[in-house]
Amino acid sequence: MIKNADMTIYNVTVAKDGVEYQRTSLYGVSWQGVIKSIVSKEGLVSADVTKVFIPFDITVDKAYKDPVAYQSADKDKIFTLAKGDLIVRGVVDDEIHSPTDLQVLKAAHEVLTVTGVATHDNGGPKVRHWELEARA
Repeated sequence: MIKNADMTIYNVTVAKDGVEYQRTSLYGVSWQGVIKSIVSKEGLVSADVTKVFIPFDITVDKAYKDPVAYQSADKDKIFTLAKGDLIVRGVVDDEIHSPTDLQVLKAAHEVLTVTGVATHDNGGPKVRHWELEARA
């Protein structure tokens, strides 16, 4: 895997007061843009899709938890990878505490929404990874 980028993920959690975003920086991912074709009732449709490959041994200051375990844990010390999370290429320090903060982030960076997560654990330690699919 060619590691060509760092990224920031915002884990999205629905809380009593609204939506909460927990930011985590991941160092050393493979960020790839692709065009995906889909056949629908209207015919052939293509869309820009970003795929991000994240090695299990990623450099990060938090531990990974699956999305179910993440919901009931101390979110300051863990991160997860789930549909609906937001990602940004590069390390950004923006915190999201309000809809206005989210709009500021989107104005300054290309913010993508995770639409799929797959785990590839069928090889040696150097090839085990998560695969994210995301769209604008």
